[in-house]
Amino acid sequence: MTAYLDVCLLSRQAPSFTYQSPQALPAGTLVQVPFRNRTSWAIVWGEVPAPNFSTKEILEVPQDEPLLLEHQMALARWISEYYLATPSTAMRHLLPGDGSTVLGLMGIGRKRSLKRREEPILACQPLQLNPRQQVAVQTIEESVRQGGFSPFLLRGVTGSGKTAVFLEAARAAIEQGKGLLYLVPEIGLTPQSIERIQQALGKRVALFHSGLSIGERASAWLAVRKGEVRIVLGARSALFAPLQDPGLIIVDEEHDSSYKQDETPRFHGRDAAVWLARRQSCPIVLASATPSLESWKNAQEGRYALLELPERAQGQPLPEVQIVDRRKDPAPGSLTIAARQSLLQTIEKGERVVVLLNRRGWSPSMECRSCGYSPTCPDCNDLKMVLHRKRGRLICHHCGLTEFVPKTCPQCGSDSLDPDGIAIQKLEEEIQALVPGTPVLRLDRDVTAGRREELQERLSAFRKDGGVLLGTQMIAKGHDFPSVTLVIAADGDIGSSSPDFRSNERTFQTLTQAAGRCGRDMLGGRVLLQTRAPDSPLLERVRHHDFLGFAAQELEMRKELSLPPWSRFFLAEAASRTASKAEDALSALARSIPSTRELSVMGPIPAPLPVVRQAYRFHLVIKCQGPQPGLRTHLAQWLAIRRDPDLRCHVDVDPIDLL
Repeated sequence: MTAYLDVCLLSRQAPSFTYQSPQALPAGTLVQVPFRNRTSWAIVWGEVPAPNFSTKEILEVPQDEPLLLEHQMALARWISEYYLATPSTAMRHLLPGDGSTVLGLMGIGRKRSLKRREEPILACQPLQLNPRQQVAVQTIEESVRQGGFSPFLLRGVTGSGKTAVFLEAARAAIEQGKGLLYLVPEIGLTPQSIERIQQALGKRVALFHSGLSIGERASAWLAVRKGEVRIVLGARSALFAPLQDPGLIIVDEEHDSSYKQDETPRFHGRDAAVWLARRQSCPIVLASATPSLESWKNAQEGRYALLELPERAQGQPLPEVQIVDRRKDPAPGSLTIAARQSLLQTIEKGERVVVLLNRRGWSPSMECRSCGYSPTCPDCNDLKMVLHRKRGRLICHHCGLTEFVPKTCPQCGSDSLDPDGIAIQKLEEEIQALVPGTPVLRLDRDVTAGRREELQERLSAFRKDGGVLLGTQMIAKGHDFPSVTLVIAADGDIGSSSPDFRSNERTFQTLTQAAGRCGRDMLGGRVLLQTRAPDSPLLERVRHHDFLGFAAQELEMRKELSLPPWSRFFLAEAASRTASKAEDALSALARSIPSTRELSVMGPIPAPLPVVRQAYRFHLVIKCQGPQPGLRTHLAQWLAIRRDPDLRCHVDVDPIDLL
């Protein structure tokens, strides 16, 4: 009996296509199909009713069993439906690259069985835990042994030993012959994490993240698919590993915005991990010193079991946080007199310093002292170009446009075009001049782009040789550095002026996490927050390490305004080189959505960054309170409308920012 199957091509980003087969095939089956004038590998998405158009036949089914596991296909289907992505877009994460490397490793073309090879468990010494850690481990272990979906939120202050809790709890899953999925937000954390996992649980760990080559990802994928490796570690892409029968899922630094993908499908790795744990009936631990307010609310309302580690693992005190008023300490350059003195004293004692400045480049802009001219990006609505002096370039950080630095002012011809403001490269030069001969290591995207080893080399050098580690927010993410006794936040105000409603949450998290990099051993630590708003209630919360007070205040404010997590947002965006096209597309959507007590539509309005890459951007925000089962279907139909190629539309479900 002829079956009709929707398949997703592995070789291209295209819609799913319908083919016929002499028999039904399970979702996830690898097939070869004719496409245009050649053959292509594809994955069966699912069976569909007989279409009212002619279809081609599937040419070959090279394996007796599906290539992709049932839960992988279920996860792709959920992402497609929840995040309003096409099946082929949701599918693209399930195999490394276009899948061709995996097919080659598997010897596709020859029928080959995928049999699991049991991995020997390596005996490792249990970790030393304090009483609070032991209670947390015992609670999670009990859920691991019982099985079933059990979500935990582990809130522990920085340095409280959350990782030790994960690994001891994971031991129970490994001893039962089950798997472990361990997610971290950034590539930079994987070597530190893999070292700890191997010490605690054994050497067989598969890595999944975007910094690996296609061949490396394919080898890891195949080892997990065959059952040769049962521990998977990586960034959000590790969610899609073919890990069978996980006994525990861990989401470290669960608050981190890196878990949210910024291109279609715009899924959130943390939320997808919770869905996967429910689907696979296993416990999941979300952990952070500064949990997202969504997770915190879930814990407060009993949907997640709350485990807390309120003290550091060895009883070390949390670092003293001092707020430095830049208005009363007007030193030239980026660092105040107090910060300079503290940095010098720390280095003289042979201790280490971490400096945070979340602003790339040498200077955020240039300005002519004669006429006031400032170079701007012609493709992005005249947003200011950032000076990268070592490269001799002006760069737009939104579209990537690069220009040479002019020798004279293009507007008045004077030679008075000077940097305006301070960014991380200029701060690097200041620190090098302040402590000559001391290693000063800078970490930002300009350093790590293009050479994936650079990040790890610099982190390793800092751990080995000490000195000063200077970086953007990537240095505040879960790193455990020895002998760091001073952290300086060069600009404690950055992010506070953002129009996004989550700006306070992000600022609190970044500053608190950065502060947590110091005083993790018995040397103690101190944090200097430089600011022009020393009376800020937010900075007072940071100074007192007061997550509970911050979360209560912020949640109450959002409740009054009916903002997430008290409501749910859908952000529809349209972009076109013609402003009216983008605005009209969203206006049509707005008119088609009925406004009710539980559903309101805001916009369309120009996006906060209204022009990027010569495209006018408009936003429409849909706010929901309570379930709206028909809204996703309505939005999916709107996205499926064939439009002018110059008009690009997408919908971000549960956006983490509105910029």
